[in-house]
Amino acid sequence: MSIYFSDTDCKAESIEAIADASRDYGGIEFGAPRSVLRPESAGDLAVLIAAARREGFAVAARGRGHSVRGQSLAPGGVVVDMRSLAKVELCAGNALDVGAGADWASALSHVLPCGLWPPVLPNYLGLSIGGTVSVGGIGEATFRHGFISGAASSLEAVTGCGEVLICSADQNPELFAALQGGLGQFAMITRARISLVPAPSRLRSFHLLYAEVEEFLEDFERLARSDSELRGLRGLAIPNRGDYLAFFLGPAGSSGWSPRGVPPHRFPHLFLMTATYGGDEPAAISGGFLSDLQYIPGASRTEELSGEEIALSPPVNRAPAHPWVDLLIPRRGAAPFLRDAMALLPMDDIGGPVLLYPILPERTRASSCRLPEDDFVVLLSVSRAIDPTLDPRRRQQELSAALEQNRELYRRCRRIGGLSYPIGSLGLQPEDWRDHFGAQWQRLQELKERYDPDRILAPGQHMFSNFSDAKH
Repeated sequence: MSIYFSDTDCKAESIEAIADASRDYGGIEFGAPRSVLRPESAGDLAVLIAAARREGFAVAARGRGHSVRGQSLAPGGVVVDMRSLAKVELCAGNALDVGAGADWASALSHVLPCGLWPPVLPNYLGLSIGGTVSVGGIGEATFRHGFISGAASSLEAVTGCGEVLICSADQNPELFAALQGGLGQFAMITRARISLVPAPSRLRSFHLLYAEVEEFLEDFERLARSDSELRGLRGLAIPNRGDYLAFFLGPAGSSGWSPRGVPPHRFPHLFLMTATYGGDEPAAISGGFLSDLQYIPGASRTEELSGEEIALSPPVNRAPAHPWVDLLIPRRGAAPFLRDAMALLPMDDIGGPVLLYPILPERTRASSCRLPEDDFVVLLSVSRAIDPTLDPRRRQQELSAALEQNRELYRRCRRIGGLSYPIGSLGLQPEDWRDHFGAQWQRLQELKERYDPDRILAPGQHMFSNFSDAKH
């Protein structure tokens, strides 16, 4: 176990540890902890929790620091650097035993050579496994297998009472469900056992361009529901500009399509669907499923990936701030909402991808993750970035404007029965969380009282009143 202090330790390693723990990827919230702990076991965390309850300070787990609104911060408290818990071990029965601080890239490097992988992977493989399970996790195969957390068959966690518990469907099942998507409110996950499935040696992706959002959504849902061979499905909203189209599809005419059928004045934004199959599966070989879809004739491209390429993540965007917003949209209001969202957002200068993922709630298992009341849901994930070339004053203006646009999108989302997928920069407060969870809120309050009665865990989520209030 290693501990780094903010006021008394002037060593370079301590200064760096405190500086890292004072910020996150979002670059929006900042706050220095009193110290940083790098544990060697769950027992180290139990000792920390006992001290936190006794002395009255907050504790936050930090995986790879990829939160965007201070969710992993603990100003004046202790940040636990989970990267020291990163052991990865392949187990019998096609399972992976992995420390919560390990990332998905590391996990894949252990299992892909054995022809295995998790049922669902995040788009970015640099995320910690514990952090992903704590938010639920959504990827290109969520439509088929549910949340990424659904692959966890058991979890080791340290509660806010300092207990080290093993949780599964048979052992501490209520806490097991609560930890999946529970945002670290009840316990800190220290270890997970992840079920694995056979991995294809190569994949074939079909990129298909749509002008009409309703046609895109109809095909999105049709493929998600009907094709048992489909491995991955996602969408991308893009401006109707030649440079974007050339990047995703190649130069006009190279695959037999023409941009004249999608004039920008009529279709300012387009939608690109990516359907991915195992390279040896019949649908991938024949492409026969394409005949039933409504994409722009000829506006398609096929891409093949090897096993090594599957394990690659896109490079990290190093912009000074990332005011991301992630919203869960019910199918019944998705088309007008997406049209309005594309009009509101500065799509020509957004700084990152605007992604869409299909979700079938019936295929998700019990967890703390809340979904809209609809049988088909679309995640809109806007990975916005602030231009690093702007001067500091202009950056702050752009950031403030982006955060207000996010809030406006959230208000419109709630009006049609949508919800936040709580990894973004909305900065929800206790009243927002009560509204978010609705009828589930009472149960979550009871779980908080049982497993973290002093409210010391994960203060950056602002879900409950803070730990100092719980002392009175």
